[in-house]
Amino acid sequence: MNYAEMSDFEINGMIAESTQKFGDYTKARGLTFIHEYGEPVGEFGALCLGWKEFDPCNSWADAGPIIIENKISLSNAIIRWDASSLVYDDKFDGGFKIYRSNSGVDSSSRGALRAAMSVFLMMREGE
Repeated sequence: MNYAEMSDFEINGMIAESTQKFGDYTKARGLTFIHEYGEPVGEFGALCLGWKEFDPCNSWADAGPIIIENKISLSNAIIRWDASSLVYDDKFDGGFKIYRSNSGVDSSSRGALRAAMSVFLMMREGE
């Protein structure tokens, strides 16, 4: 897929679908929302606090855990951000696959997050 041609809304929705349980995300009015959970309470576990906007293409709070968990690296190429991830795969000849995106639209943090989310989706495609 060509993630550079997709809107933030489309990418955010695909990431929500990939990271959330069925029913814990929705898309409405050009925004993506996920359920926000509080701390576990006794036998009940974590209680749902309601819906929160989910915008990993533009929010470090939403993208940060995905970037860290999936070991996605970011580098600034002066006019744009590049993102990549080196993932071990015993089915691949070299043992590792490199996922790389330079789809960052600019040198702002928005470009970095969007490039990282593109790499995340490429990694999911490879599974």
